[in-house]
Amino acid sequence: MKFIGVIIGLGNPEKKYQNTRHNFGSLVVETLIREKKLSFFKEGYYYKSWKWNLNHEMIWMVCKTKTYMNESGFCVKELCEEYGFNSSEFLIAHDELDLPFGRVKFKFNGGNAGHRGLESISSEIGNSFYRLRLGIGKPAHKSYVTDYVLSEFSSEELKYLPQIIDISIRGLDLFCIHGIEKAMNLVHSFSINKGEIKCLKKTN
Repeated sequence: MKFIGVIIGLGNPEKKYQNTRHNFGSLVVETLIREKKLSFFKEGYYYKSWKWNLNHEMIWMVCKTKTYMNESGFCVKELCEEYGFNSSEFLIAHDELDLPFGRVKFKFNGGNAGHRGLESISSEIGNSFYRLRLGIGKPAHKSYVTDYVLSEFSSEELKYLPQIIDISIRGLDLFCIHGIEKAMNLVHSFSINKGEIKCLKKTN
């Protein structure tokens, strides 16, 4: 079976981390798998995978890592060795401190801003991969970052989470079929504005 590429949602595997900010990427992928009713494909040593059959010629692999966040590169390395993926065939969904909560952005290449999961991946394949950056905002001081990312979303954030995940999945749908530009045109237009998820500009 030939896959167009692979989507990986980053997170930590234990149940206690399931609804934490650091598991945002994993939450998006879990919702994608559930809502699209994806069929289970294979379990590797460092990953579990599902098939996303968009049409007869476009089949994407959707993965959850079985490692802790700072060992995410093991999953990517295993997939490269098993299927021959190159770096530009990966899209990594991950939490992003440098974006406010409610903002979602696609990106190709670039730095990792201290994100341990991305750094682990970059150590295996370099930086030339796609990213779905899921904004979580920043704590008051950088010394609080570890506790902040490993804590659960606030009650206020939880109100908006389903909408943000829905926008992210719509973006992934566009990305997989039409490429990054159309996906960016959609998801970069949304933000929390005065207590509501709003579109910042007209989208097609």
